Amino acid sequence: MAKKRLTFEVEEELHSVLKQEAAKHGVPLGALCSALLDRGVKTSSLGPSELGSEMISALPLNALREKVNLLTESRPTNWEKSVRRLNTEIARRFKI
Repeated sequence: MAKKRLTFEVEEELHSVLKQEAAKHGVPLGALCSALLDRGVKTSSLGPSELGSEMISALPLNALREKVNLLTESRPTNWEKSVRRLNTEIARRFKI
């Protein structure tokens, strides 16, 4: 499978922790981050309540609508709050 490069910003404190963990395990920082992302994606399906504001604002409009539909159908704990957060982002985009 082809590899792709990701570039994103993290807080300095998180970067230091990741760098220390990579050194502790004797692996490159990129390899550690890739493994952590892979494990996170495989073990967790982030619901809107776990998505940060930056992540919600980065989602395409159709993905936001899809998450709202899934939440209203499945009604997990705190689903109303999650729907409000997503609908707020959808409304914000129409005001721009």
